[in-house]
Amino acid sequence: MLLLYDLETYEIDKAILWALTDENYLNTEEFKRACHDLFKAKNNNMTLQLERKRTYQQDSKKQNKTPQTKEESLIQQLEVISPKQLLEDLSGGNLAPEQDLRLIRDVMTSQGLTPAVMNVLIYYVLLQTNMKLTRGYLEKIAGQWSRAQLKTAKEAMDFAKKEKANYDQAKTIRSNRYQKSVKRDVVPDWFKEGKHLQSKPEETTRQKMTDNQLKIANLIRQYSEGN
Repeated sequence: MLLLYDLETYEIDKAILWALTDENYLNTEEFKRACHDLFKAKNNNMTLQLERKRTYQQDSKKQNKTPQTKEESLIQQLEVISPKQLLEDLSGGNLAPEQDLRLIRDVMTSQGLTPAVMNVLIYYVLLQTNMKLTRGYLEKIAGQWSRAQLKTAKEAMDFAKKEKANYDQAKTIRSNRYQKSVKRDVVPDWFKEGKHLQSKPEETTRQKMTDNQLKIANLIRQYSEGN
């Protein structure tokens, strides 16, 4: 909650106190709502928001290893920023929608994902769904990544790339099989059975004629030629 909502330690303490029951048990749902309310209160002050952004930029500069590629730079950024900050960066600095933050909060807490892995998941899902965060798709992938026990942004990025490559390969195989099946179905059964080698319709009709019918046909032809 601290990383997701950019809260300070004393604010987390306050949220915990609000969420304690009379028996001194923590009501997790109340705790989540308390953190969300604190986030809403903080974001009424735009100065606080700008200060948090500068803090994350400073954290990025503290990384020891200088990124050599765009991918390394992206991974490094996803390691240090919060999911909230990622959503705001992707929307041009606008505040992250409350509905999206609730969805991310629920997925992170239910699947036990680290903020870095959650950032990669958000980035991946937005790219695959035309910049939409859909609960069903997000939860499905989050469950898979949780079982894979991914902990860092790089692990999540490598895993996502591998899964995407496997999906594209399987899609290509299915497409090739479909095209071969269509080509086979285009050839009609009568052609396969050699019926295209049979006599023409006129010849077939003549073969089926009786002797009397042939005599009549010949007489009509002779009469026509004579005229």
